[in-house]
Amino acid sequence: MEKIETIPGFEAKAKSRPIDPVTASQGAGRPEDWVRPGRSFFSMRRLALSAVWLLLIGTLSFLSLGFLKSKARSITEDTLPGLTYAGAANANLAQAFNRTLVLLMTDNPQEKARAIEEIEKFSDRTTALLVLYKNAIASKEDAALFADLLKQRTRYLEVRQKTLALAEQNQRQEAAAMCQTELLPAFYRYKEAGDRIFEYNMREGQARGEGILAVCTATQYLVAGIGISIFVAGFMIGLSRQWRPRPAKTVRGLLNTNQR
Repeated sequence: MEKIETIPGFEAKAKSRPIDPVTASQGAGRPEDWVRPGRSFFSMRRLALSAVWLLLIGTLSFLSLGFLKSKARSITEDTLPGLTYAGAANANLAQAFNRTLVLLMTDNPQEKARAIEEIEKFSDRTTALLVLYKNAIASKEDAALFADLLKQRTRYLEVRQKTLALAEQNQRQEAAAMCQTELLPAFYRYKEAGDRIFEYNMREGQARGEGILAVCTATQYLVAGIGISIFVAGFMIGLSRQWRPRPAKTVRGLLNTNQR
């Protein structure tokens, strides 16, 4: 079959025929209407907008994960060790004080020797736990509370040593009087300092946990909103393109139209 482009005089006839206004409005008119330069510009704009949205989602995800990682590290390296060491130290100092009272109330040499041994054992455990706690301190407020605890503990140990010395010398009345007037108040202050440290770590753990939950919730809703926005925008763009007139894309279509 002979190609239509090779028919003699066809190109001249095609150029001499007027262009139908209806087909021209549908994109089959002038050659400059076949390829619209603005289409590539709008495509680039859509690509740029998509890249901006993806960059925004990636940035938000990175920042939220960094925040969660920081809070999780704080809980793991500061809050949990603080609660563990502070709670164990409070338990051991109470046990040591109980053994001190047992020592003051007994006359049996074997019970006294056992009480003194247990007092030293619980005191050594308390010292080891406080050293571990000191290594996990990460804030000025925590450091101030720990310094006050050491101050109260030093005072308590001094009074306890004097009380035990009186008990070993069989001066029970003097030892009981010192326990009542000096040892008990020193112990209460020491115990309160330990309780303040424990409560501080509880508050820190609760605040950090609430911060993690807040960030997770906000990130969840934000990412969902961005995803829905992108979906709706893509749907609307596709719908508008569906109703846009489609131009003729080939010379053969134009030539066939002009033949009518």
